[in-house]
Amino acid sequence: MRPSVAARSRHYHTQAFWGLDSSIVLAALHQGEGGQILCVNERVENMPEADEFAFAAITAARWGDRLEAWTTDPIGVDYARLLDVELQAKPSLADLGFADRAALSFAESCAGTTLTSGQGGDQIFQRGRAPLLVADAIRDGVSAAEIVSVARHAAYLSRTHIWEVLGQGVRYAPRWVRFDPIARESFPAPVATAAGASRAEEMRRAHVWLKQSVGLSPVRRSRILRIIDLAFYAQPSVLSPRTIAAPVLASRPILACAHAIAPYIMIDGGVDRGLARRAFSDCVAPEVLSRTLKGATTRFHTSVLERNRGFMREALLDGRLMAEGLVQAEALKAALAQHWAADGALNSNLINCLAAEMWLRRVDSLRPGLRAANHLGVS
Repeated sequence: MRPSVAARSRHYHTQAFWGLDSSIVLAALHQGEGGQILCVNERVENMPEADEFAFAAITAARWGDRLEAWTTDPIGVDYARLLDVELQAKPSLADLGFADRAALSFAESCAGTTLTSGQGGDQIFQRGRAPLLVADAIRDGVSAAEIVSVARHAAYLSRTHIWEVLGQGVRYAPRWVRFDPIARESFPAPVATAAGASRAEEMRRAHVWLKQSVGLSPVRRSRILRIIDLAFYAQPSVLSPRTIAAPVLASRPILACAHAIAPYIMIDGGVDRGLARRAFSDCVAPEVLSRTLKGATTRFHTSVLERNRGFMREALLDGRLMAEGLVQAEALKAALAQHWAADGALNSNLINCLAAEMWLRRVDSLRPGLRAANHLGVS
């Protein structure tokens, strides 16, 4: 894994954001080319729980790199700006960055540079819970002692009992048992109609990688689903018109390397992203290696939603998604009236709806021009 990351980490000038994955990429950058790299950290105004600047400073100092920070504030995030974003091939959450005045200013300051970060680390290094790891271990034919060890580690990380983990492992280990990662990991969609939820699931299942992964073990197949999600980082964003975005960890050689490693080995020692921590233990600061939590951004996002509540209500309750029968009117009204901190999953639903709604409205705004061009025979 380590040589593979280092081989992809060349010719990058700016390293953004911070955490374990970003620290690993910075270490690999120095192993690949050396020289000084400009490190940049995003800070949130008056929200210390989201601030990771101290960890960024420790890591930058370790390599002798210069560290700068840019500060964002919920006051500067206006979702109405999304109506003027350049139309892309499909809706994307990456569009939301165009609503942030501070993000736009940061992108201008980075113009002409190559920008990378630790994006993709959650999927590549296997961050999070994976209670079905035992099924993969059984299917791979590892020893009974190793299976018990994997079960202990998986139970600890999943905050569940070892017997439940072993039971799930035995259930899904046989090769004739087909595991459905979408059904297993489906998220609630309380504002969607049955037709809307069905269409979204249909589109997600259509990906060729998921179709080709039918015979894989449960966690390997779930990992394919997570890797498919990495396409998000290839979507045009507030940074892409001005910088050369290069997410090292989301590159194909790294994907191939990570997928070749058994999922249960990734939690080496029963630690979240344990193998990655051990592989880079000599070049990542101990303070960063020992962290298991990320900066808390809940207060920032709830403040953004509260500031934009009126615009979201107007856009969604009288919008294209409603007209197409993809969202439920009463559920949407209730969601838009809630206290934003009450339900994180519901907030995510609303943000997804907003991104889709803004995209549809931009399509509608271009249609008269397209019809006129077609009428004149302009291609």
